[in-house]
Amino acid sequence: MYSGSELDALAQARNYYAWVLRQFTPFLGPSVVEVGAGIGTFSQFLLSVPRVRELTVIEPASNTFPVLERRFLGDARVRTLQGYLSDHYRTLSADAIVSVNVL
Repeated sequence: MYSGSELDALAQARNYYAWVLRQFTPFLGPSVVEVGAGIGTFSQFLLSVPRVRELTVIEPASNTFPVLERRFLGDARVRTLQGYLSDHYRTLSADAIVSVNVL
């Protein structure tokens, strides 16, 4: 269970996320895994990169995962998984793994 409240506040930090995305963009390929995706704010930015065709988002928190899942319901480019990277790494294949605002 995630007990913080900053995810909603950070969702409005568009310039911050745009800057973070610029740091990752040169290293992104067609298939990306985002670990600790929260409510999917940075995930949306990752999907704006034209070469990103598949995004797997992983979120362990039982209270934020449903929000993440609803956000991408119907988007064929996105697969949502609940748990930790260690729960899913055997079934994943990716060109890049990213984690933002997790540590």
